[in-house]
Amino acid sequence: MYDLIFYYIYRQQINKGNGKFSARYNASIIVFIAISIHVGVILAIIRETFVTGELAKDSLFRNKGLQALFALGFMHLVYRLFTYKRIEKIENKYSESNFFESYGGWMTAALIFIPMLAFIIILS
Repeated sequence: MYDLIFYYIYRQQINKGNGKFSARYNASIIVFIAISIHVGVILAIIRETFVTGELAKDSLFRNKGLQALFALGFMHLVYRLFTYKRIEKIENKYSESNFFESYGGWMTAALIFIPMLAFIIILS
Protein backbone atom coordinates (compact mmCIF):
# COMPACT_ATOMS: atom_id res chain seq x y z
CA MET A 1 0.00 0.00 0.00
CA TYR A 2 2.75 2.44 0.92
CA ASP A 3 4.75 1.39 -2.12
CA LEU A 4 1.79 2.38 -4.27
CA ILE A 5 1.57 5.80 -2.64
CA PHE A 6 5.32 6.23 -3.01
CA TYR A 7 5.28 5.18 -6.66
CA TYR A 8 2.49 7.53 -7.64
CA ILE A 9 4.00 10.58 -5.92
CA TYR A 10 7.50 9.70 -7.13
CA ARG A 11 6.29 9.39 -10.75
CA GLN A 12 4.43 12.70 -10.50
CA GLN A 13 7.56 14.44 -9.21
CA ILE A 14 9.79 12.92 -11.91
CA ASN A 15 7.28 13.88 -14.62
CA LYS A 16 7.30 17.48 -13.34
CA GLY A 17 11.04 17.60 -13.92
CA ASN A 18 12.22 17.32 -10.34
CA GLY A 19 15.37 15.37 -9.69
CA LYS A 20 15.48 11.91 -8.17
CA PHE A 21 16.49 13.22 -4.75
CA SER A 22 13.63 15.72 -4.64
CA ALA A 23 11.12 13.16 -5.91
CA ARG A 24 12.31 10.59 -3.34
CA TYR A 25 12.15 13.14 -0.54
CA ASN A 26 8.66 14.41 -1.43
CA ALA A 27 7.24 10.91 -1.89
CA SER A 28 8.78 9.81 1.42
CA ILE A 29 7.11 12.70 3.24
CA ILE A 30 3.72 11.78 1.78
CA VAL A 31 4.24 8.14 2.82
CA PHE A 32 5.19 9.35 6.31
CA ILE A 33 1.98 11.39 6.47
CA ALA A 34 -0.05 8.36 5.33
CA ILE A 35 1.57 6.12 7.96
CA SER A 36 0.98 8.78 10.62
CA ILE A 37 -2.71 9.02 9.71
CA HIS A 38 -3.12 5.23 9.78
CA VAL A 39 -1.36 4.94 13.15
CA GLY A 40 -3.46 7.86 14.43
CA VAL A 41 -6.67 6.07 13.47
CA ILE A 42 -5.54 2.94 15.30
CA LEU A 43 -4.55 4.94 18.39
CA ALA A 44 -7.86 6.84 18.31
CA ILE A 45 -9.81 3.59 18.17
CA ILE A 46 -7.79 2.21 21.09
CA ARG A 47 -8.23 5.43 23.04
CA GLU A 48 -11.98 5.56 22.48
CA THR A 49 -12.41 1.87 23.25
CA PHE A 50 -10.16 1.27 26.24
CA VAL A 51 -9.04 4.56 27.82
CA THR A 52 -11.48 6.72 29.76
CA GLY A 53 -11.42 9.71 32.04
CA GLU A 54 -8.75 12.37 32.41
CA LEU A 55 -6.00 10.05 31.16
CA ALA A 56 -7.53 9.97 27.69
CA LYS A 57 -7.44 13.74 27.32
CA ASP A 58 -4.00 14.38 28.72
CA SER A 59 -1.76 11.43 27.95
CA LEU A 60 -1.29 11.87 24.20
CA PHE A 61 -0.30 15.54 24.25
CA ARG A 62 2.10 15.95 27.18
CA ASN A 63 5.50 16.54 25.62
CA LYS A 64 5.36 18.23 22.20
CA GLY A 65 9.15 18.47 21.87
CA LEU A 66 9.57 14.74 22.31
CA GLN A 67 6.78 14.11 19.82
CA ALA A 68 8.49 16.38 17.28
CA LEU A 69 11.82 14.57 17.70
CA PHE A 70 10.08 11.22 17.30
CA ALA A 71 8.29 12.43 14.18
CA LEU A 72 11.50 13.75 12.60
CA GLY A 73 13.32 10.51 13.38
CA PHE A 74 10.51 8.43 11.95
CA MET A 75 10.35 10.65 8.86
CA HIS A 76 14.07 10.06 8.32
CA LEU A 77 13.56 6.29 8.69
CA VAL A 78 10.83 6.35 6.05
CA TYR A 79 13.16 8.30 3.74
CA ARG A 80 15.94 5.76 4.32
CA LEU A 81 13.49 2.91 3.69
CA PHE A 82 13.05 3.94 0.07
CA THR A 83 16.56 3.42 -1.29
CA TYR A 84 17.27 3.78 -4.98
CA LYS A 85 17.39 -0.01 -5.36
CA ARG A 86 13.98 -0.31 -3.75
CA ILE A 87 12.67 2.50 -5.95
CA GLU A 88 13.77 0.52 -9.02
CA LYS A 89 11.92 -2.55 -7.74
CA ILE A 90 8.79 -0.48 -7.08
CA GLU A 91 8.98 1.10 -10.54
CA ASN A 92 9.37 -2.31 -12.17
CA LYS A 93 6.40 -3.62 -10.20
CA TYR A 94 3.97 -0.80 -11.02
CA SER A 95 5.21 0.63 -14.34
CA GLU A 96 3.77 -2.16 -16.46
CA SER A 97 0.21 -1.56 -15.27
CA ASN A 98 -1.91 1.09 -16.98
CA PHE A 99 -4.31 1.01 -14.03
CA PHE A 100 -1.99 3.15 -11.92
CA GLU A 101 -1.57 5.71 -14.67
CA SER A 102 -5.29 6.43 -14.78
CA TYR A 103 -6.45 5.69 -11.23
CA GLY A 104 -3.27 6.14 -9.17
CA GLY A 105 -4.24 9.60 -7.96
CA TRP A 106 -7.66 8.48 -6.80
CA MET A 107 -6.24 5.42 -5.13
CA THR A 108 -3.54 7.45 -3.36
CA ALA A 109 -6.10 10.00 -2.18
CA ALA A 110 -8.39 7.25 -0.92
CA LEU A 111 -5.57 5.55 1.00
CA ILE A 112 -4.77 8.83 2.75
CA PHE A 113 -8.04 10.73 3.12
CA ILE A 114 -10.51 7.97 4.00
CA PRO A 115 -8.53 6.99 7.13
CA MET A 116 -8.09 10.70 7.92
CA LEU A 117 -11.86 11.15 7.73
CA ALA A 118 -12.32 8.16 10.05
CA PHE A 119 -9.78 9.72 12.44
CA ILE A 120 -11.74 12.97 12.52
CA ILE A 121 -15.04 11.19 13.06
CA ILE A 122 -13.64 9.07 15.89
CA LEU A 123 -12.15 12.06 17.70
CA SER A 124 -15.23 14.24 17.44
